[in-house]
Amino acid sequence: MTAKSVMMKTNALVLALVLLLLAACGGAAAPVATGPTDAATAVIGVATPAVAEPVESEPLTATPTDTLPPVSADAPLTGPIIAFTVEDSYEDTYLGLFDTATGAYRDLPSTLGIAPGTASWFGGGCGLYVDGRLFDLRGNLVWTPDPAADVADAHGSQLSPDRAWLAHVVESGATADGSPARRDVELVRLSAPFERFLLTGNGGGHPAALVWADATWLLYTDADAEGILQLYRAAPDGGGREQLTSHTELLDQINALAVSPDGRRLAYGVRNVVVPQQPYTYNEADEGWVGIVELDGSAARQVRLPKLAGVELGRGLVWDAAGARLLVVGDSLPVGDDDPLHGRQVHWLTADGTVERSFYQADAPSGQIGWVSPLSDIDTLLFSSGADTYRYEAGAVRRLEGAERPPLGMEVGRRPVGVLPAVVGFAGEAACGLSAN
Repeated sequence: MTAKSVMMKTNALVLALVLLLLAACGGAAAPVATGPTDAATAVIGVATPAVAEPVESEPLTATPTDTLPPVSADAPLTGPIIAFTVEDSYEDTYLGLFDTATGAYRDLPSTLGIAPGTASWFGGGCGLYVDGRLFDLRGNLVWTPDPAADVADAHGSQLSPDRAWLAHVVESGATADGSPARRDVELVRLSAPFERFLLTGNGGGHPAALVWADATWLLYTDADAEGILQLYRAAPDGGGREQLTSHTELLDQINALAVSPDGRRLAYGVRNVVVPQQPYTYNEADEGWVGIVELDGSAARQVRLPKLAGVELGRGLVWDAAGARLLVVGDSLPVGDDDPLHGRQVHWLTADGTVERSFYQADAPSGQIGWVSPLSDIDTLLFSSGADTYRYEAGAVRRLEGAERPPLGMEVGRRPVGVLPAVVGFAGEAACGLSAN
């Protein structure tokens, strides 16, 4: 391995660790905060589902026929497509794309050096935004910010749909343990006069909790005057700032946001124990939860899921195409291996907070769940379990073989170290037309 590769590997691992451990904290001169809306003051109803009994899954021995003929990586991607951060045999990291419909796989070496968890889909799955660079699905670089914008560090940033603004978190100060004292959300205009606007007033920004509702509104976190994390939205220049929640209890971290496709609802994930003490003794108060806010101010809800630590960082919430149901992918608190709720958790919720069903690690064929991705709808999943890949559909699990499964594993020189789940409703590469501007 070259010295360059070693440095890329080290930087990627450090960045991934930083992303996993970031908690709210944060910055500079603050915009004037408006009072909470009706949504913020609404009583939060708690939906507490019954704990589903895990299904004992027999090991799958059947070997399905490989129904997918070999497909060239140059063939148009029809989707659904899953993006993986892979580590190759030389310990370099880059993105790879897998078309679940055709079995086509593409390595994107132009993304060399990417850290796990730093890529995001752009334009409904037509592009990949990575730390200040926009790539098409063939790995061509189609956009970078004007150098005059002076975006020195774009790690964890989010590009607005019209490519006019860049949202990111800036750190300042230091606590006794060396962590940043503040994390503030900053907006940078990517055209002249290249202004910068600070949206947070109390340093409560989180890089995994930045999402554009559209080109005119950014959703983000900040602490309120009492030091309690809340959700806000604002125009890029700080105008129209609005508090969307009215939490009354201290929260450790809000680390995932997802706006429904119809723009009516916002889902978010709360983690109350970021680094649990060991040995760990279960405490119900440690559980994370999922919040759902009606953006018209009519309602806000908490959904409690037994022994949930929190949703997957930045991408554990996926709405269906209608915006009526929500997929939740998370992990448990560090309860014992013999606990049926131990490990990864997958839940399907309705918009009113009803838990439709759950799929726990204990239900998986090998008793383990790795990466998880929805496909064309949230009721169909691909997931890894042990060394195998499975398809979950209509409550049934099927092991994939041949071209049906992503060509990952050390035997092919691609170890998956991160996943960017498929975009629900992706129209196919032929319909994209992503171009430079």
